[in-house]
Amino acid sequence: MYELQAVALIERDTNNDILWVWSYPTVEDPIRELVMGRCTLDKDDDNVEYCFCHYQQTWYYLSNFKCDNNPNLPKVTMSCLVLLTKDFNPEKYQHFSALLWHSYSNSGSPTDILTPYLSVYTKGSCPDPTGDETFAVKSFDVRVAYIACPLRDVVQMFGIESIYIYTALLLKKRVAVYAPVVQDVLKVTRSLPLFVWHRQNWNVVFPHVELNEMELADLTSHGTYVAGFTDATIEARTELYDLFVNVPANAISVAPHAKESFVLGKLHKDIAMHLMECVEDASMNDQKVIKELSMKTRELIGNLRGLSDEADGSLTLDNLREKKFAPSLETFLYNLASAEGLTQL
Repeated sequence: MYELQAVALIERDTNNDILWVWSYPTVEDPIRELVMGRCTLDKDDDNVEYCFCHYQQTWYYLSNFKCDNNPNLPKVTMSCLVLLTKDFNPEKYQHFSALLWHSYSNSGSPTDILTPYLSVYTKGSCPDPTGDETFAVKSFDVRVAYIACPLRDVVQMFGIESIYIYTALLLKKRVAVYAPVVQDVLKVTRSLPLFVWHRQNWNVVFPHVELNEMELADLTSHGTYVAGFTDATIEARTELYDLFVNVPANAISVAPHAKESFVLGKLHKDIAMHLMECVEDASMNDQKVIKELSMKTRELIGNLRGLSDEADGSLTLDNLREKKFAPSLETFLYNLASAEGLTQL
């Protein structure tokens, strides 16, 4: 059994009514509400061809397709094909959505989506009706999805202040990303976990969140996250984040309650300068930049482990105090040890 959970169709008809027309299996009403809220079939001038979001440990991938002059869909002007899955892999599911849409548009019957869907669900592959090849889940390495949006782009966008993002991710803080355009917020949020490549955890990413009670309740149930918003009022909601990343302004700010965690010293400066040098080195591709930063992080964590006097390798605040570090560095190192699970409970 592969990572698929459900498939659905939303359509806009010739009367401009938008309807949830079909799903397999049945999708519960709260989830329908969330998906319909992401659907942009009612926005001709601001229609998002492809987007994705994350809610209650499920990933939602929405692909819009125009149906003009399709004789098999005479009363439909546009459709949105929705996939619900357990895993993060936007490129895989964009490709699979196009394949399912091709099967549907050639007949006009939603049931023709089931054959390729169930084949992938049970076997991990199906014939690709758009060509002679076979669609196979194993062809889409999740690590390729992880690096699809370059870390270099983010560092170039925010410059030396990118160290704040690195610190926030390293310490498992809450990061809010704002951009008015959905595609921009998706691109930036999915790239931020690259700062902590050693964890390879993209389940902390909530790429597009609406400021409604249902979604915020799910978001805030997580201790750490990278959450994307297109509503500018998120900036005033400081209770929802520790670090605020404003994409159009190329600016980063720390929430007042979190300032103690973001007091930066020589250690941070050295990492920041090394990262900038890597990004500015034309001979280094993005993978090399990620590797260099990851090596710095592993070295930092390794040195942290070396400070422990405990038999189990755990770290206590007393271990750090014995080293007589500056108070800000002591706080940072202890918070990092906690984030890495190195402290005693």
